[in-house]
Amino acid sequence: MAKPLSFRSYLASAYSFYEEEKLIELDCSQPQTCVNAIVKGVKKKQTAQGDKLMLKLKKLLDYIPRSFKGWERSKMQKLFHRNFLQSVCMHLYRNDPDIDMDRIMKMNKFRFHKVDPV
Repeated sequence: MAKPLSFRSYLASAYSFYEEEKLIELDCSQPQTCVNAIVKGVKKKQTAQGDKLMLKLKKLLDYIPRSFKGWERSKMQKLFHRNFLQSVCMHLYRNDPDIDMDRIMKMNKFRFHKVDPV
C-alpha cells in the first residue's frame, strides 16, 4: 500500500520564509523616528556568518526524513562529519572580519591534532 505524499512541511516553511521577508520589507518602509535613526547608527555586534553556516551544516547532517524511522548515522559517520566540518572551518568563516579560532574550536568541540615530524 503506497503512502500518501505530503508537501505540508515544505509549504509551511516556504510560507513562513516569505512571510518573514515581507515583514522585513514592511518594517524597512516605515518612517524612522529620531531615536531609531540614532540607535541604528550605533554599531551592533552581529553573529558571525561562519557560525550561521556551521549551524546550518550541522542541521543538514543531522536531518533524517520522518519516513526513515529508526535510521541513525553511525559513530564512524558522525566522526567523519565532525572531521569534515573541522577541515572546512576556515572556508566557512572566510568572510568574517574578526574570527577567534580558539572559541570556534571549543564551541564545536574540535580537537587539534598534532602532526609528528617524519
